[in-house]
Amino acid sequence: MVRTALASIVAIVVAGASLASGLLTGSGIITYHDYQSLPPELVVNNPPSCGMPYAHLDVTRITAVQTMNKATDCGQCVRVSNANNPSKFVYVLAVDTGGRGLDLSKPSFGQLFNIDDGVGPAQWEPVSNSNCVGIWKDAPSPPPVVQPPPPPPPPVVQPPPPPPPPPAVKPPPVVPPPPARPTTISTPPVRPPMPTPPSPPAVVPPPPPPLLPVPPVAPGSSSRSSTSPTTLLTLRSSTNPVEGGLPPLSSGGSSAASQGSSTGSGSDEHYPGGI
Repeated sequence: MVRTALASIVAIVVAGASLASGLLTGSGIITYHDYQSLPPELVVNNPPSCGMPYAHLDVTRITAVQTMNKATDCGQCVRVSNANNPSKFVYVLAVDTGGRGLDLSKPSFGQLFNIDDGVGPAQWEPVSNSNCVGIWKDAPSPPPVVQPPPPPPPPVVQPPPPPPPPPAVKPPPVVPPPPARPTTISTPPVRPPMPTPPSPPAVVPPPPPPLLPVPPVAPGSSSRSSTSPTTLLTLRSSTNPVEGGLPPLSSGGSSAASQGSSTGSGSDEHYPGGI
């Protein structure tokens, strides 16, 4: 019968280990209970409200909780600290119901406060049961907790590949501008000035022939020309004897000329100088 009760207690502890009631977390004035002074008949026949016998418990490290949910809080490890000095703390096992907030075992209370005070300000919270190993002596090992397999990871959805980049547009080749041609102003060759043709030699007219003396006319001569000697001399001097084809005039007047032509002798006896 004891084995059955212990098995049920273990089942309760295992089931409620991860579902600790919010009543195991709090703060306030706590008291203590002298579990070590219990009479032997109570130790054997009057177990705490969680059902495990006092003989299987380290009564120096247990506590009663004022309002405890036995379905979830039995066998839960609790960390209790001095509210005025948090560096002082103890780990106790929740096994009973009662007290004022908490009802610590007397030795654990003495680690936090003065025993003579009987009360003290405290803070408490549930912690891992590994901190309370050894408090429940000869406790049957709880069945191993089978962890559910982890859920399969979600399929990795590969993002679609990015679209290929647009083809590179090659810029048109840069055609260098043709080299600038030097601006050449064509200048016609400078022709040398045409030589001035030499002036023709001045034609000097031949000097006029000297005036020949006019012989006196014989008085009473009527056969001579009526032309005066002065007129004849003028005509002769103004006419080239060669170009005009005129025979030279004699100083004897027209009479001598006509006489020569009539006789046909062609004598130039009348021309002084033998022209």
